[in-house]
Amino acid sequence: DLAADPVVTFYRAAAAFKRGGAGWDAAQRDLKRLTLSQRQDGELRGSWDPASGAFAEWGGRLGVSAVDVLVLEIYYRYCRLGVFTF
Repeated sequence: DLAADPVVTFYRAAAAFKRGGAGWDAAQRDLKRLTLSQRQDGELRGSWDPASGAFAEWGGRLGVSAVDVLVLEIYYRYCRLGVFTF
């Protein structure tokens, strides 16, 4: 589940991208759901609602949104930080 733990989602997405093939195709379909779950209205626009779980409780909206942005860097194959080589 994408919302269960964003950190796990990040590592799974990175691994799927590196492996490529059918696994990456499946991961892209799952990650597209992440793009659709971003808030589109109000003062919280652009963030993600934290789901239940340990990471959401610890990181809150800011932590979940930060990790989801990193996941989308994999999805879009674009890294502004220059840290990852996709």
